[in-house]
Amino acid sequence: MRLDVDVQNLGIAKAQGVVVEVFAIGAVGKLGPLVGRAVLANLAALDTATVAVTLDTGKFDSTTQALSVVLDRAERILERNDRNNSASLRIAVLPPILQVTNSLLNGGSRQLSSLTSVSFNFNRDLRTNVAVSGLVVTSLNTGEIIPTQLMAVEVNVMPRRVTWTFPGLPGASLVPGEYEVRLKARSVTDTAGNVLTRDEVIRFKVTPGDATADGRTNELDYLFVWRQIRKLENQRDRSADVNGDGKVDAADLEWVKRNFGSSGAERPAAPLVNP
Repeated sequence: MRLDVDVQNLGIAKAQGVVVEVFAIGAVGKLGPLVGRAVLANLAALDTATVAVTLDTGKFDSTTQALSVVLDRAERILERNDRNNSASLRIAVLPPILQVTNSLLNGGSRQLSSLTSVSFNFNRDLRTNVAVSGLVVTSLNTGEIIPTQLMAVEVNVMPRRVTWTFPGLPGASLVPGEYEVRLKARSVTDTAGNVLTRDEVIRFKVTPGDATADGRTNELDYLFVWRQIRKLENQRDRSADVNGDGKVDAADLEWVKRNFGSSGAERPAAPLVNP
């Protein structure tokens, strides 16, 4: 990975033997490891306004929030066109690291009565060549892994989002149970060529009738759905569509009643796919 440092606007008129060093900065502002270094024999002889510094991204971690660029020099060989006589100049810049900003189940719907999609949002523009196999969905009840041929993936340029769906499963939804979803490191790449550097893992329960996503179907779900169906149709929260028919109506209330008392942990594990 390369970082271009703009030296023309640093207030430096002439220099020899200048060293450009780049450090990672952690979550609390603590200066971390040296991740890049370049030696400039003669700044005045440069035919460009920028200096390219190669960065060792292997030294970045999940706490890295910024980079610090430091120009070190002996004061006697550096002339500056400003009044700053300090021995170094530090510039904070955003790190060129691809990171997940948040994840969404069912496109952000509140309900976990069914699960039809898993999405991840990112902090940088994405390439569109994401493989279905980049996501691993495992049942914690049975240990089974959803076969990739039953899944599909879509990349949205804006928002910067990658979404996996399950068109090969009955109802295009995971069966009831508890799941772990793992987005694999290096499975997503941004337009600058930076890859996701670590796995992202989320866990959840799919519980029929669970409109409130607390892992149980109870009076809270009944009350939530009941309140929604009393509203005008265009004002109803789509999370109350617990039976997945695209509508919020009395049928959803009946679905909650039929599954009252169930939870992702208590329900017997069903097979992930039809035999």
